[in-house]
Amino acid sequence: MKYLIFAISLFFLSGCYIPNTGYQQYNYQNRYSSSSSFSGGLADGLKQSNYQTKGYIYEGSKIIADDGQYLGKITSNKFDADSIFNNYGSYGGKYSANSIFNNYGTYGGKYSNLSPFNPYTTTPPKIITSDNKWAYLTTNTSLTPSVSPFVIINLMQ
Repeated sequence: MKYLIFAISLFFLSGCYIPNTGYQQYNYQNRYSSSSSFSGGLADGLKQSNYQTKGYIYEGSKIIADDGQYLGKITSNKFDADSIFNNYGSYGGKYSANSIFNNYGTYGGKYSNLSPFNPYTTTPPKIITSDNKWAYLTTNTSLTPSVSPFVIINLMQ
């Protein structure tokens, strides 16, 4: 049994298993323009084990809804006014209109087309890094490149 667990761990850490987490270039001037592809997973040169243990890949990235609404930024600083993890802020509060954690809101509801938690949406928000790489923030596994909001939550908290 311990050899099986070791083999599975080795499989995940060796990079044989790579989740759907690539980024694309994002154009702030025209968000509907075609974007060039970026290969190499989350960031060029990062190994899978870094992805699993380091939240710094997402630190400071912005979240933008498909309708253009700014939804906050990903940061481990829970006191940052723009942080999606600031429970009392505009972007992290569960009752805030612009929070992805508002279960009844436009951007966080399970049934909203603009929510990352709707597994059927084709218009989820995007994570945009400081160097203009992007990925969909969604539980919809058919969209690429994408990152699950649950991965972000687990890595950053």
